[in-house]
Amino acid sequence: MLGSTAPQRVRDTDEIASGARLISEESSKVEELLGEKKIRNSGVLRGALSLSLGTAGARGLSALSQVLLVVWLVPAEFGYWAAALASLSFFTSVVNFGEINGYLAGRSSSFRRMRRTTRRMNLALTLIAMLVAVVIGFLNSWTIGVLAIWVALSIPVQGESDVLYALGVKKNRIRRLVLSQVLAAVVKLGLGVCLAMWTQSALAIAISTVAYYLVMILGMRAVSATLGEDDGPTGESDSVTKRERISWAVNSLVMSLPLQVGFFVAQFVTSSATLGLYYFSFQVTLGLSGLLAVPLARVSLASFGERNRSDRLILGMELSHSLAAGVMLLVAIIAIASPIAGHVLPTEWIPAIPVAVIMLASLPIRLISPVIEGFQQSDNRWWQSTAFNAVETIASASIAASLLIVDLTMFALILTGWRLLFGVFRIVYVFQGARVGSMVGLLVAISVGTATVSAAAIVSEPLGFIFTSGTIVGAAIWLIQGIRMRPRTVGSDLTT
Repeated sequence: MLGSTAPQRVRDTDEIASGARLISEESSKVEELLGEKKIRNSGVLRGALSLSLGTAGARGLSALSQVLLVVWLVPAEFGYWAAALASLSFFTSVVNFGEINGYLAGRSSSFRRMRRTTRRMNLALTLIAMLVAVVIGFLNSWTIGVLAIWVALSIPVQGESDVLYALGVKKNRIRRLVLSQVLAAVVKLGLGVCLAMWTQSALAIAISTVAYYLVMILGMRAVSATLGEDDGPTGESDSVTKRERISWAVNSLVMSLPLQVGFFVAQFVTSSATLGLYYFSFQVTLGLSGLLAVPLARVSLASFGERNRSDRLILGMELSHSLAAGVMLLVAIIAIASPIAGHVLPTEWIPAIPVAVIMLASLPIRLISPVIEGFQQSDNRWWQSTAFNAVETIASASIAASLLIVDLTMFALILTGWRLLFGVFRIVYVFQGARVGSMVGLLVAISVGTATVSAAAIVSEPLGFIFTSGTIVGAAIWLIQGIRMRPRTVGSDLTT
């Protein structure tokens, strides 16, 4: 009995030791995987940041061109351009019919097929838009009609530029993208200023915009020549259903419409000068949001598509905190320096300053939208994303109609308040399952910062300075704390 027990104990000991080794090996693998996930999450942030820092030069030049153009163009000219752009917003919103998002999300992997498809669709879109532009000229004004023709001509070059941009993002050719953007922005700035001095009309904006896309295409052609030829299997198209393609197109439409529908409605209820002030204020915010929105949307969508849902949730919350803190800090700094613009801009443009500051206050919540879009699309929830954007489109149109009875400053306050409330709801709904403390901290910080910056735009000094200074301090602490707390385990971001 004793003789048989000893060997059994030895075997038990060996099995325990063997099990311990297996557990140790599995634990090492888990730690390695967690480390890789953290590295990949940080890689997305670095990828978006690298592309965004490079894009900053291009966006800065584009914003500078808008500021310089006000020297030669009166607000009404900006209003004419806004009316032309808004009148064809349906066509410009469906450029490429969402095929790029399907490509970046990994649903459509053939670059050559995507390029052929988008070229055919954009050509048909351009011809229809040209006819609409001519009708606008006859029924409304040939000043707006001619500008609308230029908008129609921008459709195929914008489409080709976006296709090559998507390829560059997917193949990680960030340097080429940045160089192309900066060169295109320099050309747009120089050409726009020259034409504004010569014509003193909105044609300077229209022609320089088309030139921007043409230079982008020339700069990115090398990427398509070296990377696009063998990208994706030839039989891939059978795996993508017609319903998916329709969802991409509809999603692309409703993602862009909220940005343009306001101008479309406003042109019928207010003057061209007021519309021009509205457009200029919006361009100031767009110049800043464009710094991160486009590269972040492309990079995050491509990265979300490579992860499971729990990892996407973690990445989504990390991106949201980093973005909101950084953007809030930048917005507050711009707001505190905004009085300087009153000494630089021509007199007729000064009313746009508080409007621009109030619109900037909504940027922290708005810039989380690309992250949310990427999260939903990678989770194959295209129609949910579409529904959210459809609601925002309807709301933007309704708020724009209020210009019939309120001034531009009150309109900006209503619009920013709506964006904050809707953005909070969207974050809570989409990021269900995120850690409660992290979610509450994110939403409270964004709400307080948006409120203080908006208030600073309409109150007298020194109260406005106190509001913006407090926001700067709070945002800086938030950003530093987020950077210090970045390394953490995957499970800590999820509720049990």
